[in-house]
Amino acid sequence: DLSILKTVDNAIPVVGQQVVFTIVATNNGPFDATGVAVEDILLNGYTYVSSTTSVGTYNTVTGIWSIGVLGSGESESMTITATVNTTGTYTNTATISGNEPDGNMANNVSIIETFPTDFFIPEGFSPNADGVNDVFVIRGINRFPTNSIIIFNRWGNRIFDASPYINTWDGKSTAGLSLGTDDLPVGTYFYLLDLGNGSDVLKGTIFISK
Repeated sequence: DLSILKTVDNAIPVVGQQVVFTIVATNNGPFDATGVAVEDILLNGYTYVSSTTSVGTYNTVTGIWSIGVLGSGESESMTITATVNTTGTYTNTATISGNEPDGNMANNVSIIETFPTDFFIPEGFSPNADGVNDVFVIRGINRFPTNSIIIFNRWGNRIFDASPYINTWDGKSTAGLSLGTDDLPVGTYFYLLDLGNGSDVLKGTIFISK
């Protein structure tokens, strides 16, 4: 009775990020299995990065993980790291097989699907009232309704914050020492963005130009 279980470390990844699939092959017994192989082909929603196996080898072209002998009661595992593409099929299937007849075929297939979000933080914007790129727009931020953001100047002073952020910052200082409608000078600023979904706080820089 061979069985397979496939899981992913992040079911709602951001496009362009990496996910790690874990595939566990098990022989539930009562006899040893020979010629054990797992087929796991990454579809076009992902780009292969790397893989590790506890035993055997994984062929990235055929998608076959060759295990060989899997003793009764034993399990082996493999991880596949892949980059999430902008478009494509995000459902992936792992199938296990062996030389001997399998009395329970119901657990020989494991299907996992991710639901990527299109998310992008720009490196800067130009709040000069020309109608183009006048506000700091984070694409896909609406998918994270409990987000919060804090923006600092180079001296570490807080100059803007919002919870949630809804793509409205126009380069003016609204927090800290300078309040109201003060236009910030050209330069580099720093942000802390908490998506509010349990993921790590995002840190980076924003360049304001005119």
